[in-house]
Amino acid sequence: MMPLDLEILEDMEKEHERFDILGRIANAKFPVYLIQGTEDGDKRRNGSASLAAKHTRTQWIQVPSGDHTFGTVHPFRGETEPLKQAIEASKEAIRSMLQASF
Repeated sequence: MMPLDLEILEDMEKEHERFDILGRIANAKFPVYLIQGTEDGDKRRNGSASLAAKHTRTQWIQVPSGDHTFGTVHPFRGETEPLKQAIEASKEAIRSMLQASF
């Protein structure tokens, strides 16, 4: 839970269609890549599953043993194996998008 100012909540209610990610993703004309750890929380993983179901071309890349931060901590103490895998998956996704015409 992240605290939100009343102004933000009012804007989200007023502009609810703009912020409806699930409603808007189905018609996306661009590639969607989700890079997520397999140990991320159920709520986040369920959200990703919902996004992937709405946009059938979604590439959902799941990093084994990775959590929400891919095993990193604050202050940063160096790369973890899940973070290295997430970085490589991100680089590959960018390369793929640059080569594709969408």
